[in-house]
Amino acid sequence: MQYIKPENRKRQFGNIKNKTKTGGLNVICTFIEHPNVDVAPDWGQNEYLYKKQELQDYYKDWELLYSKEAILDCKSSEIPHQHAILTIIARKPLL
Repeated sequence: MQYIKPENRKRQFGNIKNKTKTGGLNVICTFIEHPNVDVAPDWGQNEYLYKKQELQDYYKDWELLYSKEAILDCKSSEIPHQHAILTIIARKPLL
């Protein structure tokens, strides 16, 4: 999800939501901005963090079944660091 440019996200999430069947689920986990977590040392130029409430806002018209933020320890690139992530589960409303 971090490879979707911020200016394309509204359209991309619209496409994802439109392709989901009524009553279907979207389960999404992505990296988010967090005041206590620096950008990872191996973060690429084409990767973009999500703002804290951004993902929930794309699903404000769906039933939000689960939303949890976490901070994970990571050792990718042999440099210990952390990532802030957000996981949501949202259900497309029944008509």
